[in-house]
Amino acid sequence: MLLPMGQVLQAMQGEIIRLGEANAQGAVASAEQTVGVALNLLSTRASQGAAGVRAQFARLAAALESISGDPEAFRSEASGVERLHAQLTAVSSVNDLDELESSWRICLREFEALVARDIREERLSAVRHQSLISTLVDWEVGDLQGQLSGTQGKVQESTTIDGPKLEAYLRDRFDEPDLTVTSFRALPGGFGKETSLFEVQGRAISGGYVLRRDPVTPHVDNDCHRINHEFEVIRAVRERGFPAPEAVWCDLEHRLLPGGHFLVMRRAPGVAAGSVFAAHGSVPSDLSETLANILARLHALPELEELGVRTDSINPERARLSLSECTRQYVARWLEVYQGTDHLPSPATLSLFGWLLAHVPSNAGRPVLLHGDIGFHNFLFQEGQGTDVERQLSVVLDWEFAHLGDPAEDLAYVRNTLGNTLDWPQFLTHYREAGGAEISDDRIRFFEVWGHVRNAAGAGMVAAQLARGDMLELKGVLLPHLYVPMFLRAAQASIDRDVF
Repeated sequence: MLLPMGQVLQAMQGEIIRLGEANAQGAVASAEQTVGVALNLLSTRASQGAAGVRAQFARLAAALESISGDPEAFRSEASGVERLHAQLTAVSSVNDLDELESSWRICLREFEALVARDIREERLSAVRHQSLISTLVDWEVGDLQGQLSGTQGKVQESTTIDGPKLEAYLRDRFDEPDLTVTSFRALPGGFGKETSLFEVQGRAISGGYVLRRDPVTPHVDNDCHRINHEFEVIRAVRERGFPAPEAVWCDLEHRLLPGGHFLVMRRAPGVAAGSVFAAHGSVPSDLSETLANILARLHALPELEELGVRTDSINPERARLSLSECTRQYVARWLEVYQGTDHLPSPATLSLFGWLLAHVPSNAGRPVLLHGDIGFHNFLFQEGQGTDVERQLSVVLDWEFAHLGDPAEDLAYVRNTLGNTLDWPQFLTHYREAGGAEISDDRIRFFEVWGHVRNAAGAGMVAAQLARGDMLELKGVLLPHLYVPMFLRAAQASIDRDVF
């Protein structure tokens, strides 16, 4: 399998642990605890394999050696002891896990039979019998408990944010011992950042807020994936009147909330109008126009000089390049990051990078600020007032993919995520009428391929953290088996249109 089964099982157990904590009712043997122990056993088996069972045989042999060295123990069962020793020795060269486990159960039954026959003979003195009990209990308890790895979920438990931990942090930060977190909810989903919603009552801060946190180990370390870069971009575009969230602070120390760095934003009103893959139904004309207008507005923002050299893809030098060279450097940098970061091997993804670098569209224009993940999944809308109810854009979320580049990239991402739910000619008309540039279809289709390749590469890097145990979140299992095939097929389909 592409993902090590031991890591998958550990992630499953972590999920069960969190579920059990959320549903704790004081039961001695809850359903979550039962499933958690079962997954723990499977995890140990998957991670240790045949070597783990052979180690069990070695520990049994040591216990048997200790017992059989006692002149009173197993005196009438010399042949049985020799036979059991032979069985224990025979497994040293066996590698088949099922065969080893079958042999283990047979040896345990043989060992039990030896003890039973010796007990029936009543040859042991009380002192010797007590010594035998001590040896057997120490060995057997150690063996049974050793099959439970006992490490699952500990990293997650120590870095998980909850309401009480957040309240302690906020009281310390604002020196308000009576500040109260009245509600806290961690949002499911999302592979780049952890997101939580909370309500707080205090003098320094009060109301609804969003906490957005980096993973402990960055999944993808470019663009604005580090929270401090995203924070600065959000504040810069908001200061220019763009509907970005109100980012209140960014914390890179947070001793009371160990784990990844995070930013806190004031919670904006509204609800999302779609998922990362599609809108919720066909896109009405008013929403299409809103999306086109907001993209044209973003692409017309003046250079954010105050950001300086923020990242590889947001800096004054990149802003002076032609769009063609900017695109080439951007894709090449992504390939460099991909190859230099642990990832699940994907020959298809690498070949697609090669295709992209060979087909960068020619364009002498200048780069603009791109969102990089634009779409209704990152828009919040609220209903208008009065009889003529219309949806009003509240805020544009999640700027971790922000960078300088070709505006065709944002348009292509819209096309990838919305597909046939969007009237594309009408959308482009709205975009141009709002001040957007005329963009050729071949540029947009190049970036359609790029969007899928970028997502496949990112998914491979995130899933690799699950494979090596740095991220034990079960949702990481979805990436290589559900999302990556989708991205690869979509990229291939765009190339096969043969329009380049």
